[in-house]
Amino acid sequence: MLLAACSDDADTTAATASSTSATTSTAEPDSTLKRITAPPTTSAATETTSEKDLHGTALYLQTCHDALDYFDALRELADLAGEPFDAKEAADGLLELARTGGEELRRDLEASGDLDVAAADPDEPTWDEIPKADRTEIERAIHAAANSDC
Repeated sequence: MLLAACSDDADTTAATASSTSATTSTAEPDSTLKRITAPPTTSAATETTSEKDLHGTALYLQTCHDALDYFDALRELADLAGEPFDAKEAADGLLELARTGGEELRRDLEASGDLDVAAADPDEPTWDEIPKADRTEIERAIHAAANSDC
């Protein structure tokens, strides 16, 4: 995800930013250009087993830790915009995307004509195809991650 904020200050110039950290700022301290990247998430759980094989506590922990970067980026965006971060609203929004498969968002993006949107992966289960116990763990993990409480 790339966020570019513009300034009406004539003295502000853009600078290049690159990093593998979750958030980096440009070389110029007073520049308003920021780059937010989500680093690849690798852990022992994802290296040794697929997420489809995770259940219970392992699924909860993996989901929670994987979602931390997402919510950290949302917190940063809210801070940059001078808005409060609502953890419950952010978690509910992500869960709504999971439940619907992001179809409404995909249609909106396609209709805008600005973005090429990849089709959903047919090998990924839909929300309803995930066992209820696993859905409960995912929901708990997403809400915990939104509160930075993994």
